[in-house]
Amino acid sequence: MAGLKIAVLVSGSDAGRSGLGSYFKGVIPPLAHHCAAQGHELLLVGAADDLGLFQELPGEVEKLFLPRLFFSAALGAAWHLGF
Repeated sequence: MAGLKIAVLVSGSDAGRSGLGSYFKGVIPPLAHHCAAQGHELLLVGAADDLGLFQELPGEVEKLFLPRLFFSAALGAAWHLGF
């Protein structure tokens, strides 16, 4: 069986200062270890400051950097209002 590719959106981590950031810091490293041991691929998606929390992870962790524009409150509101 081929390995899985697991994507995790890590936006909103507040560079590790928020509750969500603390959660990501606690969950992503063990997940990366598991993926490396089982032959799965891990993809982290987020803005540069969010992905900066994960410099030293085991295995090959791919990072997809998205511009901060994708995480703006105005864009989120427009999306949900149907503009």
